[in-house]
Amino acid sequence: MTYRGVVSNGVVVLDGDKPGEGTIVEVTPVAADFWESPSLDELARAQHVGPMNDVRAIFGTWPGDENDGFEATIDALRHSKTAGDQR
Repeated sequence: MTYRGVVSNGVVVLDGDKPGEGTIVEVTPVAADFWESPSLDELARAQHVGPMNDVRAIFGTWPGDENDGFEATIDALRHSKTAGDQR
């Protein structure tokens, strides 16, 4: 009897009932480009999105208060260390 299946993420996944130990199986590997990531341009085309016309459209959408002190804290941390400082 022949069992059929595919290799998924390096593991053989069989269709139907599972064979016993030592049973020979026939598998079909996934497409060669399965592990390749699309470029950002290809991804944007596939998702039908383009450049943002007005960046102000996303203002106020980040969670948290408008002035929760985060930016001031980061700015203070960046300016608190000098090039030779070993903290």
